[in-house]
Amino acid sequence: MDQGENHLRTVLAHLDFASCLMRNDTVVFVNDLFKNNLQEQEISALLQSKPEGSRDWVHKATGTYYSVKRISLDKELRVLFFIERKEVRLVTDPLTGLLHRETFPRLSQQVLNEAKAQEKIIGFLFIDLDGFKTVNDTWGHDSGDLVLRETAVRISHVIRGNDHGFRMGGDEFVILLDGVKDRMHSCLVARRLISAISEPIVLSSEAQVRIGASIGISTFPSDGNEVEDLLQKSDEAMYRAKKLGKNSYQLHG
Repeated sequence: MDQGENHLRTVLAHLDFASCLMRNDTVVFVNDLFKNNLQEQEISALLQSKPEGSRDWVHKATGTYYSVKRISLDKELRVLFFIERKEVRLVTDPLTGLLHRETFPRLSQQVLNEAKAQEKIIGFLFIDLDGFKTVNDTWGHDSGDLVLRETAVRISHVIRGNDHGFRMGGDEFVILLDGVKDRMHSCLVARRLISAISEPIVLSSEAQVRIGASIGISTFPSDGNEVEDLLQKSDEAMYRAKKLGKNSYQLHG
């Protein structure tokens, strides 16, 4: 370690926001705020983007947003600064534990901006449950709430760690697939979701119910370039799935 790098570590150690020093994309030093709030493996996605500039990043475990500044010092060394944006936090749905619809606009726009910068494909899956009203009418709202919670658990088990699941209200959900190989990858996820959601749900020792899921799919960039447009197109595809027999999925277009 040369004197310049040693001085840089001292400077980073005294900053009032999390920072880390990287050599050839390997973390070689983190300050105390980084140690206390972040994990080295969680910044791997940041390394896929361009070496300089700023972007937003969300810590999924805590719901904290950060503005991240990346500065290349030379061919080997890079510094990342994580400045917490205290005014922005993820909001979860109190019933299901999935992300609340209030969080959808900001987080989906962040994912879309990254997809545009990195030329990634992302998928929007709009889910409406089939047969949920019957559960509420027959077994009551407590049973309906149980069904929604179990559905959220099954959704979480199907999607990947870098994807995002939102409860948009009632029995409607949206899944944001953050980086897929192609449109057919979104269809594969939709089939897995339908299979998981359609399994029996135990209400009590004497009762169980089955519901289904109609899913509409839109993808960036093939179906649009803006969040509102992509969401609307996935919603339209979902209604087409319902009209064609329910418990199935449809692609936009």
